[in-house]
Amino acid sequence: MKRRVLVFFLTFGIFLMSFGKEVGIGVIYGDKPKEVNEHLKITLEKELWKNFENTQFDPVIKKEVTVFKKDIKDIINKLQNDSNIDAIISLDINLPENMKSAFDKLVIVPFFHGNNENIKNLNLISTDYNFKEILEMLTEIKDMEKLGIVYSGGFENTARKYKEKIISEKIFDKENINIISLDESQEKYIADILENDGLIIVSDKNIVLKKAVARASEKKIPSFSLFFRSENSANVFMGYSLKEIQERSIRAAAVNLLKYCEGREFSEMTTKLDSENLNIFLDYKVAQVLDLYPGDFLTEKIRMVNESEIGTVKLSLKDALYKLFENNTELKSKKQDLVSSSYDVKIAKAALKPNLTATFDYDKQDNTRARLYSTGAENSLQVGGKISQTLYDESTFSNITIQKKLYDAVKGEMRGKEISQIQSLIEAYLGLLKSKSRFEIEKYNMNLVKRYLSLAKTKYSIGSGGPEDVYRFESELADSVTNLEDIKSDILSGNSELNRLLGSSMDTYFSLSEDGIGDIIGFYLFRNFENELNKPWKFDKIKNYFIEQGLENSSEIKSMDAKIAAKERELKAAKRKRYVPTVTASGNYDRDVVDPWGTGSDNSDSDEYWNAGVGFSIPIYKGGELTYTKKQLEAELDKLKLDRKTMVSEISKNISSQYAKVSAAYRKIRSAEKSAESSRKNLKLKTELYVKGKITITDMLDARNSLIGAEQKKTSVKFDFFISQAMLEKLCGKYYFENSSDEKEIEFENIKDIITSK
Repeated sequence: MKRRVLVFFLTFGIFLMSFGKEVGIGVIYGDKPKEVNEHLKITLEKELWKNFENTQFDPVIKKEVTVFKKDIKDIINKLQNDSNIDAIISLDINLPENMKSAFDKLVIVPFFHGNNENIKNLNLISTDYNFKEILEMLTEIKDMEKLGIVYSGGFENTARKYKEKIISEKIFDKENINIISLDESQEKYIADILENDGLIIVSDKNIVLKKAVARASEKKIPSFSLFFRSENSANVFMGYSLKEIQERSIRAAAVNLLKYCEGREFSEMTTKLDSENLNIFLDYKVAQVLDLYPGDFLTEKIRMVNESEIGTVKLSLKDALYKLFENNTELKSKKQDLVSSSYDVKIAKAALKPNLTATFDYDKQDNTRARLYSTGAENSLQVGGKISQTLYDESTFSNITIQKKLYDAVKGEMRGKEISQIQSLIEAYLGLLKSKSRFEIEKYNMNLVKRYLSLAKTKYSIGSGGPEDVYRFESELADSVTNLEDIKSDILSGNSELNRLLGSSMDTYFSLSEDGIGDIIGFYLFRNFENELNKPWKFDKIKNYFIEQGLENSSEIKSMDAKIAAKERELKAAKRKRYVPTVTASGNYDRDVVDPWGTGSDNSDSDEYWNAGVGFSIPIYKGGELTYTKKQLEAELDKLKLDRKTMVSEISKNISSQYAKVSAAYRKIRSAEKSAESSRKNLKLKTELYVKGKITITDMLDARNSLIGAEQKKTSVKFDFFISQAMLEKLCGKYYFENSSDEKEIEFENIKDIITSK
């Protein structure tokens, strides 16, 4: 009978537990469009379900209220008095500031931007924005002397708080920060906005904001919004995603509600979320209007919106480079090597920090041993802690230096990968342009053949020509169509390679342009000093200048130097191992939590125990390991130094050879242009003679083939020159577009001095 009763109550308990305790929630929405509030509700329900799943609580939205004007305080009071409501979540930002009274029920405000603090049962969740990151990004793309913080509605105090934060963190001068209200007249706030060099937007009024920021964009004033909407950026240049902020703030609200239901300490509830993991969205169309773009193509955080999708996408070489640094998976993978190496440095440094260990020991002995006076009680419970600290260890200090040098080596490898990918992109871009130019030439050839076929048919119809001419041109037309298909295949292949490098969909087809190539690849040498470069005795001077530049900028040499420095430090540590001791300090503390109990406890009282000490160790003999290690490291160091000499020789040889190729390619352009012009005139003459019946079809076809060949040659040598010049810049370790205006001017003057010197 007792067993049946026990089973009944156990079954009933499980039945009750299967139905969670209901948590009634009152939700307050802001005066926003219906679809906005609906999205917030869906997000909240999803996070509540996700966080409360498999708990004894069942959160249910019992009441939903929308705030109009400034009645949120009254709404909160009504919900507080509603017996069906256990907690309130306000999805509006207009919570009255300086609220003094405590709340009887939990009130969570996920999107708070005010100053209320330390009010009982009021949980404010806000985002701690990284204004240093924001301003570094804005100042990187444009010099800024004045900064405007633009706000609307109830964000005045928030805007002033952000201004104070920027000033306190010494990010921007106090005198040069302006607070601008969108609640003023349009004439005034637009005038105020246009007085600044950059804007931080603290407003969710997209309609008003759109007009104001559009005027700013016309004046090349970049803007950064704390509430960036990717679906409607309101002409804002970039900003933190409002959607991401909302989702993670609502997630924090759900977590805090669960903590509250579980009776956790209120202080455990998260109130501030940093912006470190927030993506920065950039409106590509606005960037084009501003003609501004972030220079740090390695920051992992920028996401593009409003880019052209599937279809013919206009793509300049400059745009392609932007996309390369943003999307290329090989560069991203190499960045992770850099990140991993940076953690190697941190791990090495961690060895110098104290090691703390907490202990908890319960000891139980059998009754027989516990009865003996020489042993402890049957039961004892101890807690304690251990601490150890390395005071000096040559291996540890050496490892820190080595990891730093290896990190520098990985940076060099990262730069090498970057240069390699830039070159691959330039070659793919120019190769695709070359294929498209060949396609246009072949189309011209096909049109010529069609014209000649028509002539041949006319001549045959009037008896002034035979059918052989018709057959010949029909064959030529078939060949031209075949050539076009082959070139189309090359274009599609080149387009796919470009998509691969840029991380784009293979359905994206690019419309390329030669415009702007001169801004990426430096042609100033041949454009400005062509006559001087024709003098053979100038060749070696310029070649040696490029070799010096290549050796100075080489990422491979910098990486190798870092590896050599790391190996030298490793060798130094190995040599010092025989006479430099390792010094450590340690301490241990234990105490009984309670008096021992059980058999034998009369003989034992609670006690505490501690010890501390310092240790010195130095290796005397390890079977010759120390000597062999030193010799091994010396051999490895010698090899690295020899590899460096080989690398210097290889770089010098490659630059010397490449400069010769560039010079030859440039000279070929002029001869190819002359050949194409002569062939065009010759074909015109031969065509007229063929029409008059004074020459055979073979003579005219020879002239046509000569022209098409000359045009293809002209196109080929032009793009070969572009690619060769880019390869020379790659070998020199820095591309023309990577130089600042001052650096370009300095390089021009250096070349000028070399060329004009006797």
